[in-house]
Amino acid sequence: PRNLEEALEALQEDNEFLKREGVFSENLIQQWIKVKEREIQAIATMPHPFEYKMYFHL
Repeated sequence: PRNLEEALEALQEDNEFLKREGVFSENLIQQWIKVKEREIQAIATMPHPFEYKMYFHL
């Protein structure tokens, strides 16, 4: 994966190894994915510091 979004997609599709022997539950994995997806959305609504530096003075 090249970024967190792609990593979450990969985790969604392949997480059986995490559930073996009860290490993690399906519910825990899904909740963690939801938390990280909300983080992605929050970050996407904010300008990157470099964008701010480039355009704030305009």
